[in-house]
Amino acid sequence: MPSLPRPISQGRSSGVCKLTGQHGLYVKSHIIPASLTRLPTNGKKIVEAGIGRGVKSRFASWYDNELVTRVGEDILEEIDTSAIEVLREHKLIWSSWGAENELKTDDLLTSTGESALRLVQIQRAKELQIFFLSLLWRSAASSRPEFSDVKLPADTVEDLRQRVLLKDPGAFSDFPVQLFQIISKGTLHNRTPLLERTVVQLEAGETWEIEYVRFYFDGLVARVHTSRDANVDDRYLGTCLRSDERTIVFTHPFDASRAAADIKEMVSTVTKETTTLNSQLNSIAKAVRDCWKT
Repeated sequence: MPSLPRPISQGRSSGVCKLTGQHGLYVKSHIIPASLTRLPTNGKKIVEAGIGRGVKSRFASWYDNELVTRVGEDILEEIDTSAIEVLREHKLIWSSWGAENELKTDDLLTSTGESALRLVQIQRAKELQIFFLSLLWRSAASSRPEFSDVKLPADTVEDLRQRVLLKDPGAFSDFPVQLFQIISKGTLHNRTPLLERTVVQLEAGETWEIEYVRFYFDGLVARVHTSRDANVDDRYLGTCLRSDERTIVFTHPFDASRAAADIKEMVSTVTKETTTLNSQLNSIAKAVRDCWKT
């Protein structure tokens, strides 16, 4: 007797879509689009390491199997597709440079030392803004342990959900986004989002404490601010993503970037966690060390 086809739902759970609120079958949903987090692994697993979290091997990107249903994922995919077009159009990610190892553009302004910035006229800035807000919502709404650092108040998560659902980011000043670009290619790696706080001082005696989630992928860092009550003035907002005039993109070469420093720190951490004074590096620690050419 021929075997019957397996039910479509086999291996998939059902529940309420965290984006649409509708009940249905969950689908695999990447927190950060897979096209922005792919590594040259030829289908093999890569090393994942975290301070205090041990080391393990996994595939190149993070996804959640219980975040959205098909309808919700279609909304996220539409947001992602538009934003990636904009990122490529303005050469904001390494994969848009082709064979070039350094950014070639006529909007790069250099000053003393290694300090430089770009003034980029982004006509479709709202498509980028809703993309970054969607990353913030996904990270906060996901139950994956890799994103446990991103904890936001429930009303903020709900505000973000509604904006993503409607594909309307609202005012750029509601959740400001600052962009930092690495303008020379370095080691390909991924980094989970980090919730960070810092104090901004524009003039003597004038400071603001701000909170943002730092996203990194494909040579681009985005600081997505987490609160509509950041209480910063127009001078600070002038350094963030905008459509009324050119957007400032802060730039630095890979060797001077935090990404490079993070990799060095991770190599040191993994080495300490997986070796003893009298032993050799094990295979996982060696893979991490070897990916960083020094």
